[in-house]
Amino acid sequence: MSYQWFVEPRGDVTHANEMIAKNLGVGADDTDRMNSGLRCKDGKTRKAWRCSFDEAHRLWDSRGSLGIEIEVWCRKDNGPAYIPKFLLSHHRRPTLRQLARAKVLSRVTA
Repeated sequence: MSYQWFVEPRGDVTHANEMIAKNLGVGADDTDRMNSGLRCKDGKTRKAWRCSFDEAHRLWDSRGSLGIEIEVWCRKDNGPAYIPKFLLSHHRRPTLRQLARAKVLSRVTA
């Protein structure tokens, strides 16, 4: 079982492609790392850069400082690509109990 990682540029795609290529150490027109037919779980086909987990994670963490919008996709073997759950957890709103633990709320109602 092997995992493959992909980074899809969003928003200003030209700028995002340049920054992704620069961080991957390749040219923006490198067709070896660009996958133009990435089949995803939602049935859509996307253009995304093939990279390692470490490269995808580094790009995800530095997307704000690079000024890019990206989506990270993972594919197991030759199956469809999907957004990994650890990335989806960043989009969830915190529960009241979590806010109370962080002392954002002073009291949690039962």
